[in-house]
Amino acid sequence: MKTLILTLQVVLSFCCYAKEDPVIAEFVNVKKLNGTVVPIKSIDLGEVVDMEIMDSLLVLNEMFSDKIYKVFNINTGKLLEKGINKGKGPNELIYPGRMHVLGKSKFAQYDRGKKELDIFDVKGKPLLQFRNTLKVETGGFEIYPVNDSILLCTGIFEKGRYCLANLKSGESQISGLYPEFQTTSKLNDANLAMIYQPEITIRPDRKQFACFEGSAGYFEIAKIANLSTKRGCIKSYFGPGISMREGHAVNSRGNLYTFHSATSTNNYIYVIYAGKSREEFDSECYAGDNLLVYNWQGKPLVNYKLDRSLKIMTLDKDKMIVYGFSTNPVTGEPEVIKYQLSK
Repeated sequence: MKTLILTLQVVLSFCCYAKEDPVIAEFVNVKKLNGTVVPIKSIDLGEVVDMEIMDSLLVLNEMFSDKIYKVFNINTGKLLEKGINKGKGPNELIYPGRMHVLGKSKFAQYDRGKKELDIFDVKGKPLLQFRNTLKVETGGFEIYPVNDSILLCTGIFEKGRYCLANLKSGESQISGLYPEFQTTSKLNDANLAMIYQPEITIRPDRKQFACFEGSAGYFEIAKIANLSTKRGCIKSYFGPGISMREGHAVNSRGNLYTFHSATSTNNYIYVIYAGKSREEFDSECYAGDNLLVYNWQGKPLVNYKLDRSLKIMTLDKDKMIVYGFSTNPVTGEPEVIKYQLSK
């Protein structure tokens, strides 16, 4: 009887351990955070795909609407402007990517449809104005401005996953390796690029970047040297679940959606972690209630356990306030939530 009880205890312990998320398990320091609803009316919120805070202005990317961007006053919740038409014409956007804040009132975004890097000012009347547009053939998926002349690009490249391009000289160089997991070891460059479409945050001093996967338990920290990248740290937890359809690799419905909304300061990296599958959570698989903090050596520091699951997150680095896009679990209405982090 004792042997049977002991065996059951071992089996139960093994089952609990097997279900434990290796990303979350790495954090010893866990702090609970309660958020506050920002006074933005739910009726003013559409299908938000990205957001950035710029001083007192919250800019939302709603690329599936006729007007791409909405600008709110973060303190009052007032909708100040809907701007930039969706379309193929001048000063219009087809398929805008992530927003990259370049200052208090300026941001960049890469339009995949036009293969252009657009720079916007967020000031004056109207608030949103095209400042400059650069034709960039190097990028495919996303472009991250490193500085005024260097761009870090992701896309489908031969023998590498990153492309650093110099706008002034016209030079470019491909470097970097894809994550090494058995499930993707036999994929060609095109399929690897489609499966591993990361989210990158560039350290404000422009010397390093952190690259987080959205479909695998993996991220890496790399250095930027001239037009090349060099891995400094790898955190490898688990690979993606994939299936093949007519020669193309796609994520399976049981695959876990992992990291998103990575941002950073010179000392720390902040990222939302979900660890959910579409099979179980459907469209809410992107929503994560873990705000993870790492240092630039990849050491896990704090898991802020949020009282709401965030689909998108941005950070006011001066005030250390997190703003997140969420669905109210009771009403089902979209909301913007804020969390105060310790400075």
